[in-house]
Formats: sequence, C-alpha cells, structure tokens
Amino acid sequence: ALPLLLRGAGNVTGAGNVGAGSTVAAGVDASTIGTLPFSSPLTGASGVTFSLKLDSTTGTFDLLTAAGAVALGSSTLSLTDIGSGSWNGTTNAFSIVHGSSISGTFTGLADGSTVNVGSNAFTLNYTGTDVILTAIAIPEPSTYAAMIGALVLAGAAWNRRRSSVRA
Repeated sequence: ALPLLLRGAGNVTGAGNVGAGSTVAAGVDASTIGTLPFSSPLTGASGVTFSLKLDSTTGTFDLLTAAGAVALGSSTLSLTDIGSGSWNGTTNAFSIVHGSSISGTFTGLADGSTVNVGSNAFTLNYTGTDVILTAIAIPEPSTYAAMIGALVLAGAAWNRRRSSVRA
C-alpha cells in the first residue's frame, strides 16, 4: 500500500487501517480546525503520523474520533499551533483522539510527557478512551518580575541583617 494523506472533516467509513508512511489529519486543510470521525476502529501502523492542530488564539483544536478502538501502535504525533500566543481555551484539558478504547502510545511520548506546541506547553495523557492535552500554566511576565523583586528584597534584608550582626 502506498503512503497517503487522509485529511478532512467528513465521516470515514470502512476499515480504518492506516499504512506505514501515511498521515492522518483533521480539518479540511492545514489551517482549518476540524473533527475527523471514523465509523470503525482506527489502527495506525508503525510509521503513521497523526497530524493535528490547535489554535491558541481561539482556543480550538482538532479531534480524531473512532466508533471503535484506536490502536496508536508506534505512530508519531505532530502538533502545530495555527494561532499565536498563549492558550486561550475555555478549558485547559481537551481530547485530541477519542475511541471506545486507546492502546499504544505515540513514539517518544509516554503518559505524562510534556509537549511544546508553539509558545505553549501541554501535558499529554492516555486514558482508557482518550488522548488528552492539558495546558501547563506559564506565569505572566509580571509574575516573574514580582518573584525577582521579592528575591532581591529578601537578599537585601538578609545582607543588612548580616551586617548588623557583625557590627
């Protein structure tokens, strides 16, 4: 079987056996968020790439779903951010793959791995039925400034105390 690019937002019927070297992607193109449902189990062979997107600006994301089990095998996950900036979703945890069960993991991404997408970091988790991304909160720059300021003040107070003890 030849490698193929399976992209779209319609319902895929029939066997969802995706061959090595192929790419499965949701959305009608590389800049559109979408859901790609399979009406059968979805099996990814070793060497398959699941190419999914999120939009940090709108807080939306691609989703692959299967009516049956999803077998990730040793497939690869490719995530891109088509937005710009910090994650702006109404939820910080969302599913990117859903099936009646999930088996296997993406290559190099064990449960609890950190995945960087654009300027955002997510924790990747495999549940019984989903592959979930959870946004990792990144402190605002003002938080860093406050933390540095507090450390400087603490250091100055400690230094002043040491000086007064010596005198």
